[in-house]
Amino acid sequence: MSDEALEKFKKIQDNDDVVLLAHATERNGEYTTPYPIGFSVLDEAMKGGVRKGDMIVLTGLSGNGKSLFMQNISLNLMKSGHKCLWFQYELLFDNLYAKWKEMGYEGEDLIIYTPRKMTTGNIEWIYRKIVEAKEKYGAEFVFIDHLDFLSPKTAKKSSDQHRLMVMDICMEIKRMAIDLNVVVFLVSHVKKVQGRAIEMQDLAEASGTYKLADMVMVVEREMCKQMLGIREVEMFLGNSGFVRILKNRITGINSFFSYDVKNGLFIPKEFLSEEEKKAREEAERKEKEEDEVNVVSNTTAIAMVDDFNKRQDGFFGDKT
Repeated sequence: MSDEALEKFKKIQDNDDVVLLAHATERNGEYTTPYPIGFSVLDEAMKGGVRKGDMIVLTGLSGNGKSLFMQNISLNLMKSGHKCLWFQYELLFDNLYAKWKEMGYEGEDLIIYTPRKMTTGNIEWIYRKIVEAKEKYGAEFVFIDHLDFLSPKTAKKSSDQHRLMVMDICMEIKRMAIDLNVVVFLVSHVKKVQGRAIEMQDLAEASGTYKLADMVMVVEREMCKQMLGIREVEMFLGNSGFVRILKNRITGINSFFSYDVKNGLFIPKEFLSEEEKKAREEAERKEKEEDEVNVVSNTTAIAMVDDFNKRQDGFFGDKT
């Protein structure tokens, strides 16, 4: 951190005289400026968008599109003229870049910043990189993928204290968002969930994550049940899904929207062209017909297995 930045933050921290609440505000009781993330249903639920000082948690099961959705948010912010800083611990930079190229953005058209190397997941290092990006490029929005790679400024001595360590990390991220006047988007995984919708309490080490977040959103792909041999399994239904708000500190409104993914872009279904809607309906119709054929085929297979077992019982049974 530069001497000038250190002095600025020192002045802010030193100005802690006790005053009337109205005298401590800067906007006379008005909400701080919202920044739309490009999905109208979510922006309306947040009174216009996310705000500086927010910690936004994105969650969902593995492979459901959390990172891709976060890329879509950063792309929308970039197109609105905002500077974004990425900390990507799960993918090689080439693969992350390739995703954006699929969306139609590359080179000088992709105004996304990142440390040249992900040296560590320590919050102190991340803090310094955010200050650097703010000073060099005016970065305002920070994306961290994901929580499991992070460590607090002071590591816990015992692995038994992992839950407390996650709490410390989330507290430091939230404090960092406020102190540096940025928005932090953080990916957090959930525990294994089957047969029901994901809830906030399903977040791994939940108490340290959703309680400190200003907004929690879950990304879930649509699933369907299909017969695989004689077993029924759940599979992804194409590239469609939905995004739900689980927590909304600003209004309490938990909205959602359904989407299709096309060339890496999340497209809310209400914005699909008539041609795309018809194509999707046709694909769903064919998939349903295939499911019905599979059910008939597997019902026949099960009947044949049952008949075979009965014959075997008759052959090897006690004839006395």
